[in-house]
Amino acid sequence: WDCWQNHYGSYQWGNLEAAGVKSCYEALGWTESSWAGTTEPPETDKTPFAELTPEQQDAAECVCFPQPVWDQHILGTDDFVGDFCDGAPGTSIVPSDTLCSAMTIWGVRCVQARFQQYNSLGRWKKIAASGNLGYTATTWNDFTVANVAPVELKGYDALSVTELASALVVGYSSDESWDCYQNHYADYSWEDLNEAYVQDCAVALGYTEYTWTNGIPSPLEHKLFDTLTSQQQQAAECFCYFKSLWDEQSLTDAQFDSSFC
Repeated sequence: WDCWQNHYGSYQWGNLEAAGVKSCYEALGWTESSWAGTTEPPETDKTPFAELTPEQQDAAECVCFPQPVWDQHILGTDDFVGDFCDGAPGTSIVPSDTLCSAMTIWGVRCVQARFQQYNSLGRWKKIAASGNLGYTATTWNDFTVANVAPVELKGYDALSVTELASALVVGYSSDESWDCYQNHYADYSWEDLNEAYVQDCAVALGYTEYTWTNGIPSPLEHKLFDTLTSQQQQAAECFCYFKSLWDEQSLTDAQFDSSFC
């Protein structure tokens, strides 16, 4: 709501940074005084989308102003083209995992941006990833346990305010998406798994309450995805571990298959 409906217009200037979008508005020429209405808005406020610089267009999309919305086109007219919510390449910056670039597996939405190579990320997504979320190109691209980013060891509820804001810019707007695709429920207690309806999946992967609670790995963790039984593969997918993720492939590997997203 705050992005697509309000475009953060009700936020105080100081709160824009916590939401991860202050730099976007600064790129559009806004200052604290113009935001407060004590000075004139920047020239970009009256500039057609096509006349903005590429950086300004990215900044506009960062605050949910794709071209038809920025130019105030009317729904139902030929001028309004709504493919910005169909996963078009130019809209990868939009911080939404519900409308744009998303699909649902096991009731959990997948954020496509997370499975783009680090150097292919849009400007603002890369800033969010490398800033508050602490990713490097290696920890973003590489899914091996040795290179897991510290932030992925946290459940959604354990993220700081600034981490939450940056997660939103990347595309994670719900705890379900983050906890499954990023954390794989590792931060959950055994009872939490039950409440999330994934405890049966943990059991199918060889976990018991004792081994899960005490951080004892399942013997299946060292098996390749294709050697798992059909039931075990489904259980792995229940934890948002598809073949390429389970096998710890890198986003830079030619065989990495992101079609699950």
